[in-house]
Amino acid sequence: MSPKRNFTPPSHVDEALRRSAQHARNAIAEALLAGHALLDAVALATTGRAASARTDETRAHLGHSGLASLAERIRLLATSVRGREADLPEDWTHAILEALDQEISRWEEQSRGDPDARAVLRAFIGLRELLWEFGLRDSQATDSRKPSSESRRPETDEDRGRSERVQRIKVEG
Repeated sequence: MSPKRNFTPPSHVDEALRRSAQHARNAIAEALLAGHALLDAVALATTGRAASARTDETRAHLGHSGLASLAERIRLLATSVRGREADLPEDWTHAILEALDQEISRWEEQSRGDPDARAVLRAFIGLRELLWEFGLRDSQATDSRKPSSESRRPETDEDRGRSERVQRIKVEG
């Protein structure tokens, strides 16, 4: 059993809100560090070395530098969320999600011929979903994923003859 901490209840609303905000920041930081640990697991399973391993030698495994960069960004973000100073890029959300999207694209390509790569791909997609749940969404990246009107298939006469799947019925009352 761990030793009990000396807890004093807050005496003002402001103090209680400050504590609440700090606990929320700590929880987000822990979730980010959980994602960091998942990256290490993925890297260990695929390359034999943790993504967070720092080494000066040239990385022999394709893509390890991308994983290491993503792991470092996540670690810096977790440190920053906790309230400590960190040297983060100005647009850190974009940088993290862009690196994650690059890894997802790389593993999508690799998973076409390697069934084991699908598990790694699912881990990266899960990490992106986790970050999205915490509100880390890149408006530039999500806008670029939406199909433009030019890329949509043109409507044909056959399409116009189809009935809509959802029928709107006016309800009186």
